[in-house]
Amino acid sequence: MKVVTATAIDTVSSIDPQTAAVAGTAIGVVVLFGLQHHYGHIPSLWRLRRLALPLVAGVAKTDTEIGDAIPEKTRLPLQEEEFAGVLDATPAEVRAQLRDRARWYGAPLASIQYEQVDDDRVYEVGSYAYREQGPLGEWQIHVRLTPRDGGRKTALWAHREKSPWRRPVEHYNAEGWSAEEGVAVVRDHFDVDS
Repeated sequence: MKVVTATAIDTVSSIDPQTAAVAGTAIGVVVLFGLQHHYGHIPSLWRLRRLALPLVAGVAKTDTEIGDAIPEKTRLPLQEEEFAGVLDATPAEVRAQLRDRARWYGAPLASIQYEQVDDDRVYEVGSYAYREQGPLGEWQIHVRLTPRDGGRKTALWAHREKSPWRRPVEHYNAEGWSAEEGVAVVRDHFDVDS
């Protein structure tokens, strides 16, 4: 059995964050393209995000050293300006439709967000990105799905932003972020009731 020394841990913790972001992005791209090759499409992974991100947020709150390394991008409220409209289809039908459309990809790196309805939080049930220039395009329209009418309909929320795969730092800093442009594209692509 090999014992990990403090020197090995110090080496890992001294990695430049920019280098780590690029390496993580590269590994993620390889994994997602492998999944696409295996399944015929990139899975949306929304269930994994719904399970993993709240756990990560919980660990971050209890361990300050880990918490400093984890971005505060879990469990955020959706903004009214991002509301694009409602589709007369279940979230499962909308997810299947998005997987079948060209240039639409699952958004597995996205935070988990929710819509506040009365005193309840209605968490998203899907997160997708439209990248007109392909999977590694610089810009994306990020669309989140929340259930409506007992799950018989789906609300769409959108914004335009830099792609986390192509421009991770600019994406995280919300450079060029626009709800108005995202909502306009979604309304152009879908027949929504607004």
